[in-house]
Amino acid sequence: MVAHYFFPADRKPVVELIPSTGKDKALVQNLFAFYKSIGKATIVEKSSYGYAIVQIFEGLCQIAMMCLEKGLENKKQIDKVACDTLGLGVGSFNALNLTGGNPITAHGLDKMHEKLMAWLKTPALLNEAVKYKTNWNIDMKDEVVEVPAELNDRLRDELLGGNFSLASFIIDLGITNIKDLDLSCKKSLSVKVPFTFMNEFGVTKAFEAVKKFNARHPTFKIPFSLEAAAKKWNLGD
Repeated sequence: MVAHYFFPADRKPVVELIPSTGKDKALVQNLFAFYKSIGKATIVEKSSYGYAIVQIFEGLCQIAMMCLEKGLENKKQIDKVACDTLGLGVGSFNALNLTGGNPITAHGLDKMHEKLMAWLKTPALLNEAVKYKTNWNIDMKDEVVEVPAELNDRLRDELLGGNFSLASFIIDLGITNIKDLDLSCKKSLSVKVPFTFMNEFGVTKAFEAVKKFNARHPTFKIPFSLEAAAKKWNLGD
């Protein structure tokens, strides 16, 4: 049995439980009761490196850095568009500064590249930040960050397509379900919960965003769960 707390555990209520065998049913029930009594939100998952929530957090960090590597302006603008588009409390660069998360994110992306899929990988910029122990240059409190409309649209497309792809990929892995993944994200990431967001955005539009993302990132295959949902949605129109 694994109990994975999301950092910082004293403020984030989510606990991901990964039972070791089918014989853990009574233990899972006892842990559910215990965690409920101390105000935790417990999700049962199957085993996967990165669990569920970490894959989204670190995947979004990777997307932000890939945007920077492609020359899509600066970290402040990327963080601002990420907050505006995905409802993040702080952007990925800010979050990594606040948590001291560069080393663990680099390690996690390396392992997910090895164990999950080729697209997940540590960007060169992150390896450099870890090597030289540097923080990211982010906006200061009350600083107004301007983003030109064309750049905003390019960043928004990248973030939407990547976010929807990451969430759907986790469902493809079969380690959790849509309801629990939405709950986990709501309670841990300060982000628009992915599948509720997709429904509001429109499943067909979300699928189109993912297809465009896939065209720019061919090693991130289109998740079959989202493709199936989009086909069903179209048939119902």
